[in-house]
Amino acid sequence: MYEEIVNDIAAAVGEDKTLPTLPRLCVMGDSLPAELSRRALGQLGLCDEAAENVIAFDEVLLPRSAKRSVIITINRHTAERLKKAYHGASVLLANEADPTLYAADLLRLALFVLLRGKAGGIYSEASASRSGFERLISREDAAEIDRYIKGGCRGLFTFSDTSSREFKALQQRELEILLETDRVCRENGIRYSLAGGTLLGAARHKGFIPWDYDIDIMMRPEDHVRFCTLSDRFSDKFFLQTPATDKGDHFFTKVRLNGTLMTTEMTDKLTDIHNGIFIDIFRHSYTARTHTGQRLHRFLTKCVKSLVYNKWNGTRVRGEKGGSTGRLVKGAATFLKTVLPMGFLCALQRGVIDFFRRDTGYMYDGWGQHLKSGAFPSGWFDSFTELEFEGHTFPVIGEYEKYLEYLYGDYKALPNISKRHISHDIIRLDLGEK
Repeated sequence: MYEEIVNDIAAAVGEDKTLPTLPRLCVMGDSLPAELSRRALGQLGLCDEAAENVIAFDEVLLPRSAKRSVIITINRHTAERLKKAYHGASVLLANEADPTLYAADLLRLALFVLLRGKAGGIYSEASASRSGFERLISREDAAEIDRYIKGGCRGLFTFSDTSSREFKALQQRELEILLETDRVCRENGIRYSLAGGTLLGAARHKGFIPWDYDIDIMMRPEDHVRFCTLSDRFSDKFFLQTPATDKGDHFFTKVRLNGTLMTTEMTDKLTDIHNGIFIDIFRHSYTARTHTGQRLHRFLTKCVKSLVYNKWNGTRVRGEKGGSTGRLVKGAATFLKTVLPMGFLCALQRGVIDFFRRDTGYMYDGWGQHLKSGAFPSGWFDSFTELEFEGHTFPVIGEYEKYLEYLYGDYKALPNISKRHISHDIIRLDLGEK
């Protein structure tokens, strides 16, 4: 019943970069947090009843074989007594029943004290925070997950921000735009497919991913070119937005709903364009036939997109986190994005991404968010089928399962529950409802 919680705790601990290499651990205690921690560490292959490193979630009798241990208690008087009783044991002042302290963070905190603290000390979250510990889950989110656990983990967990009236209404507005776009495409022979999280939602949920609201569709380059000429085929409620329709530095294709407003952190600064609620229309571009050529094309695409993004955002070129880009290269790139006009950079971006004008047998997501996924066979766009999405059927590429595996790996597996938040932050929203 707690499988998803255990998976979430295991992922949080396994990905924690603030901790040294984790040793084998003995987890003691009969409480639910102790049991969840035991199972999570077991999933990581670290749980061992005979281990010399011990985490005790209750006031228990520590084994004589314990060399390093941390005991969790809420009472300072008890902490002082335990410290004297078990020479060398560290004591963590924390309430394991606190609904605002998620079990994953409680275990991480205990590990932080065990592995980075001095033996024999008395610690709290505050003292650990001064040494670099940070919660992964806010108090509010922890309280929501706690209620889900106490309710027996029934149903699919999502945070409350996905169940608000406004969120549900936004999803319906997005669906309204998709239905109109589908009508225009079908009547004019434009082939398109649901894309990204929308395609994933159709395949896995037969509708929106429960914590997502945006809609993406994708097209071949030739279909996208024709689609961009169809602005007069949409009803007056909708606006086909292309790089040619707005004076601002806007280089994506969207269909927007007139009389509405929606901006994100990325678009809020673009005040001189149509900012209605929208769906994204992505065109996949052709790329090189060879693996070496594809890697070069992808590298050049990353470079030019970085120049455009940082020019648009008014930031320095920093390179990828953890990448090997040197200071001289990043400094030169920052200089170029500063002195070159935005119009030139946008034209350069178009030239690089759409360098291959004819079908090479391979495509890549040069304009979208999946550049790192690399190339895929363009033949995946040769045939189409349909999937249900929110009670309607929409076209998807015939090889949609291969495409989803290419993007997400095991696309049928749900993300860890602590990550099921709304996917994009909204700065301003007007649903246009009277």
